[in-house]
Amino acid sequence: MSNNDTSKLTDSEKLELWTAQFDAGWDAIEDLPEFKLYPEGTYLGRINKGGANMDKGTINIIVAHVKTLEKKNADDPDMEPEDLIGFSYFGAFGLQQIKRDWMPVIQHLQANNPKELVDMLADNEIIFTVGVRTYKDKQTGEMRTSNQLKSVIHAEDPAASAVMEASGHTDEHASAAEPAA
Repeated sequence: MSNNDTSKLTDSEKLELWTAQFDAGWDAIEDLPEFKLYPEGTYLGRINKGGANMDKGTINIIVAHVKTLEKKNADDPDMEPEDLIGFSYFGAFGLQQIKRDWMPVIQHLQANNPKELVDMLADNEIIFTVGVRTYKDKQTGEMRTSNQLKSVIHAEDPAASAVMEASGHTDEHASAAEPAA
């Protein structure tokens, strides 16, 4: 298990892991994952993990780049395989956002509640569209830029085939949505 994936550990197991790392050399401590600012566009991604922090009331979803389907600006840099993007949702409003934004995935996976969704997300492929937003940080006053999820569907959803075809991509990722002959 990755040291970064502590979502299934008990508090005492987390403390035991921390203590072991505290006494170990720096090489025993994994590097933090590096998240990228994706250019505006539509992507095929694989969900590395979904996690919930019950103490903070947050849900985090981490997605790895598989393929760029469409970029709004052709001059934007290309994403590399496995480049990460994260989506975070906070409190009751965050649950409302997940319900709105992730409903096609929720329906495809037949998740009955947020906990089931989080438990089911890992290793699923999705097609997602992101925008880029700039905002002023309330604490520092600095201007910041982040991605904003505009839409998401499960890669095996029948609607995914149309998205793949419209972007000129027809391959094994879209074939999962095709009915068997």
